[in-house]
Amino acid sequence: MAAPSTEGFNMDPKVPDPPSVDRESMLAQRRAVGWQELKLGVVKKSIIRQIWLPDEWLSQDDNEPETSTRHGKETRAQRGGPTAVHPKWAGGGMPQAGLAATSRAAGIQGGGEPVVQDRATAEAKDEEGEHSNSPGVGGKHSDGSPLAAGEAVWSGNHGPPETPEDLVLLDPVLPLRKLSAAFSECTNDEARAMEADRVDPSPMVTLDMRQMEALLQAQCRQIVASNEAQVQQLFATLENKYDKKLADAEVRFDNVEERVGGVEARLQKIEDLLRQGKGPGIDVSHDDEARRKLTLVFGGWQPDTPRRTIVAEVTEALEKLDLQDLTDSAPFTTGPRRSVALMGFKLRTGEGLGDTRRRMLKVITGLADSQPLTSHGKKMWCSYSRTKAERDVSGHASWVKRAINLLEQGLSSSLDIEFSTGTVWCGDSMVASATKAPPVVVQESDVMWDDRLVTNPWIHVAALARETRKDVAHLESTGGLETLTSGSVVCLQESKAPANQKILESGLNARRADRKQWEQARLAKASQCDWASFRRVRAEGQGSWPDCFAAAQATDPHEVVDDHFKAIYKADPQQRTVFPEGDVVGFSVEEIRKGIFQMKKGKSVGVDLTSRELFEGLLETPGGASHLAEFFTSILVSQQVPKDWNKSILIVLAKVPQPLAPRDLRPIALGSATSKLFARLLLNRCLPKLGPKSPYQCAREHRQSNDYVFSLWRIFELCREWNKPLTCVKIDIHKAFDSVDRGALIRKLRSRLGSTAEMACFEQLLLDTTALLVTPWGMSEFRMDSGIKQGAVESPCFFSLLMEEGLEEAAELHRWSEQPLLFPDLVYESALFMDDGILWGSSPSIVARKLEQFLGVLKGYGLHLNVQKCQLYCSKDTASPHSIRVQEHTLVAHESLEIMGLQLRKGMSMCELLQPLISRAKQKFWSLKHLLRCKTPIRGRVHLFQRVVAGTALWCISALPPDKASMGLLNSIQAMLLGWMMRLYRAEGETWIQFRQRVIRSARSLLHSSGCLRWSTLWLQRWWDYSGHRVRGLLHPQPPLSAYVDEFRSLSWWRHTQKLKSGPRHGHHYARLTALEEGMNRVCQGPWRGAVHDRGKWRSLRACWIDQNDLPWASGRQLALPDWS
Repeated sequence: MAAPSTEGFNMDPKVPDPPSVDRESMLAQRRAVGWQELKLGVVKKSIIRQIWLPDEWLSQDDNEPETSTRHGKETRAQRGGPTAVHPKWAGGGMPQAGLAATSRAAGIQGGGEPVVQDRATAEAKDEEGEHSNSPGVGGKHSDGSPLAAGEAVWSGNHGPPETPEDLVLLDPVLPLRKLSAAFSECTNDEARAMEADRVDPSPMVTLDMRQMEALLQAQCRQIVASNEAQVQQLFATLENKYDKKLADAEVRFDNVEERVGGVEARLQKIEDLLRQGKGPGIDVSHDDEARRKLTLVFGGWQPDTPRRTIVAEVTEALEKLDLQDLTDSAPFTTGPRRSVALMGFKLRTGEGLGDTRRRMLKVITGLADSQPLTSHGKKMWCSYSRTKAERDVSGHASWVKRAINLLEQGLSSSLDIEFSTGTVWCGDSMVASATKAPPVVVQESDVMWDDRLVTNPWIHVAALARETRKDVAHLESTGGLETLTSGSVVCLQESKAPANQKILESGLNARRADRKQWEQARLAKASQCDWASFRRVRAEGQGSWPDCFAAAQATDPHEVVDDHFKAIYKADPQQRTVFPEGDVVGFSVEEIRKGIFQMKKGKSVGVDLTSRELFEGLLETPGGASHLAEFFTSILVSQQVPKDWNKSILIVLAKVPQPLAPRDLRPIALGSATSKLFARLLLNRCLPKLGPKSPYQCAREHRQSNDYVFSLWRIFELCREWNKPLTCVKIDIHKAFDSVDRGALIRKLRSRLGSTAEMACFEQLLLDTTALLVTPWGMSEFRMDSGIKQGAVESPCFFSLLMEEGLEEAAELHRWSEQPLLFPDLVYESALFMDDGILWGSSPSIVARKLEQFLGVLKGYGLHLNVQKCQLYCSKDTASPHSIRVQEHTLVAHESLEIMGLQLRKGMSMCELLQPLISRAKQKFWSLKHLLRCKTPIRGRVHLFQRVVAGTALWCISALPPDKASMGLLNSIQAMLLGWMMRLYRAEGETWIQFRQRVIRSARSLLHSSGCLRWSTLWLQRWWDYSGHRVRGLLHPQPPLSAYVDEFRSLSWWRHTQKLKSGPRHGHHYARLTALEEGMNRVCQGPWRGAVHDRGKWRSLRACWIDQNDLPWASGRQLALPDWS
């Protein structure tokens, strides 16, 4: 082959000749090569980018700017580095033909510029296998050594190539119009064979532009044809699918038509039977007119009256009037609150429609003759059910009658009224009608029409004035012709006078002013400690929880609640077991008076409608007390309790704002006041025998909740002071009062009282109890064979006795005193307050064992543990694990123990303990903000604040010892709340520190001028008084637990122990209990426990205690106090 010629080429690498073709042609050629490769599938990797294009050409393309990368890679001009040979292809690793087939259309000179060569030179270099990186070098390396056959050189100022596409294969530049001849058509297998054998590939197949265009057009036609065929196939499949679905739908529709036809035929047959008076027990048809013909309406109540009230009063009226046998169903309302009730009737066997209507008429006339009154003081009425149009017709006649009465009382007696047509006659003239047209002789201008109603009723004002001898202007201006029934104001066409509108507006404004004045007076009374007004203002409803509960039920909500309570109180009925022997002591007048005065005032009545107020009236009646004593004595002797005494009204209240299940409702029992008085008389006699036998139960006579709180707090404090690990478990009984086994309770009571008449009467009060369940959705009655009566005066005493007996029985049965104790010299390691209890010990295993033993005893009483409400506490120094297993449930220890809203934890400060009380005080304040922040005299509001808010915050403060930090916290909270009550705001330009000082000083001045105590002073007073109560509790036959715990490891005991060579010693903790007693000893100038028995002296020492321990009123000096008078 001839040597390559360099004619027509610029050999200077710094000044390359420009390309001989335009940009569009080369880009088109680049795309064509890609299509050819795609069609033939010759090269695995794209060779489109192997066609060299100048960077300045690509920079003109919007998609490939000059400064950006090409196809995700950097341009050759952007990469730098020495010229290199690809390691894969070095030494002829790639065949010469492959190099020729994949060569680029340009070489690189020096800095990477294009070098244009002619075809002869390119062919010569292809044949010789020489690829020069620049014409000046002549097929050599950069160091001058010649290139090997098939060796490729990486050209330009860039590093080694990353992929084969990055390798620049030097090849002579071919004319761009015939560029396709430079690419060979070879398969992958052929390429691998050529690489292995180092032989030349098969002859190349070349394509020109015309051939390539033809190939592309053929390919396009093939693709279009293929797409058309595919689309047609898809449409055909879709049509077949929907044809099949439509056919199935037609078949189903035909079946539905046949079924509907059968149902219509059966309904028609039922209607025919009903019209003939046949078919007993079959309900009326669904026709609205037929249903209304067999429905009565009862009225006489105000709007939004509860359903239970309406239904109960209708049922009671029908029973007392002996009309119940005429009815076929119970009365009902269409919603939870209505003003009328409905009652449906049925065609009885052998009755026609006329016979049923006559029964309905007897009910109507029976109520009309007796005229019973509803609870709202209105006459109860009854009528047939009518449509809206019929009510409009009769309502027009009723309105005319009432309007005439406004003109002159008794004038309506001269009217003749036909309610069925809404027509009214007065004298010889028809003056109004809702269905008949006015007389022909009447002029249109004399008639007043009401176009609002469909019946278009009218009134002949001129005729009405003539017959009543009144002026027409007077009739038109009277308020009677302006007001229609149902309270809505509708003016007839010719009576829309502006003056009447002004009168109406003035009346409404006066009513609003009177309402506002009444509300302000009511708030003023309540804010000045008028407790009757306060209770009325404070009373708040529970919102719309009945609607929420009813919406969450799948069936009738009343039935759901009824089934829930029936399941709770279901048990085997108990038979009488106590038959008294011996004489019976009757009740004296003194016992009767004491029992009546122990009852509470203002309580709701039960089914017998008795109350304390009734008995007080009987006491004031001459001989009334002796008659009451005689009556209750006869019950005691006979042991026959009246049936109404054991019948309670159960109403339900929501435990949560939005109850969804019956367990979210709490039943409240309204029992007979006579039964409560009789039980109180029995309890007063038997209370000495039913008193406590152990210190565990804190809900007994002469005991209180403060004993429960103090005992637990002192146990926690003793463990901190003496460095003892503490484990406590809080227990809660599931449905405590409702789950008691009555047989077990009667046996326990009998063991205390014996077979006496009092015990027999107690048994009668427990047996044969029933409940009348009243919900917003209806009423029902069921037996209560389980548990203790809710709301009874004896129930708390009985239940606390049962829990105390169970705990004492468990302690004796399992010898708790012989087990490892937390403190060896303190055998009491449990406390109860009604159904809540706390067991404690030195380890979780000991506490778990005691709990299982206690639950085993309670199971015999019908009581079970509510594991979800139980709580375990383990101090940090308690050995692991901090969990116990109870009834197949695992209780994991909490960080604190919740006791009556307080969070107890070993080692906690008093300020931490007070946080729940402070939160409750704030919540109580804002719940009464309409009273505490109203514009009434502030001194009265301060006293209300002290009674209500302080009572909420300081309810258990007497059981907790005061210290300086906690007293300061309470005083700060009190000042803050008083500042809110006085509506103090930060002034413009006043800093927060100045504002805070002003609030505290104003609150301090208000307390001083009102004569109210600071909370720190109240705390000191109550702690001093309760301390004396605890010590004096040791004098009772059975001292409470607080007395034992308070006496345990006291200051006197510690002084004696210090003198001993051996014995317990304090841990590394501040002895707060010892320091507290030392302060009390300084006040008494000796042992304070010896001074409490002299009550007068103890009260006198309280002032000294307060002087020595109370906080000063101010830390600085205030020169003057504002005058709040």
